[in-house]
Amino acid sequence: MPVIMAIALIVFACSVAHKAHSAELFSDMDSAARAALIADARCSHGVRECGGVIYQDNVSQLYTYTPPATDNKPFGVTVLELWTIKPPFGLKVVADRHVHICDPRNHRLAEYFSPADALVNEGFHIIGYMADECTGRIHRFDPLERPREIEVVHFTSGRELELPLGHITGFIK
Repeated sequence: MPVIMAIALIVFACSVAHKAHSAELFSDMDSAARAALIADARCSHGVRECGGVIYQDNVSQLYTYTPPATDNKPFGVTVLELWTIKPPFGLKVVADRHVHICDPRNHRLAEYFSPADALVNEGFHIIGYMADECTGRIHRFDPLERPREIEVVHFTSGRELELPLGHITGFIK
């Protein structure tokens, strides 16, 4: 068994050299997500969404993450690893992640996953992580989890939205 683990780590280390993901390895997904979201928050500078994916190695079961990506917009980021880029050999996408900036236009909604966020996680059957830069909280949304952490958000127009909150798993600050 130790020989198999050593071979898996060598293959994993070689794939790290392609810079498709972080060189850091984590034993659990939440720790990888926290490190990735801290990098995403540095990328965002409080003015643009940044994000990426969390990979898991098929053999070692360790986790790593992609470098932050951005569309240079305050709301929304395209994570190409979900849509067009295949994972490096031996890795699989197990989660996506992104930051919500703290902006007066979305301050009330920054702590919730948007309907689009939830739809992506449900469609790809992956965990979603989101860091709310207003509070520094890291939220985790599992599309398979029941019951869900859903809150009704009331607007001054009288309209309401049911939005997933997810579970708090840590902080970026």
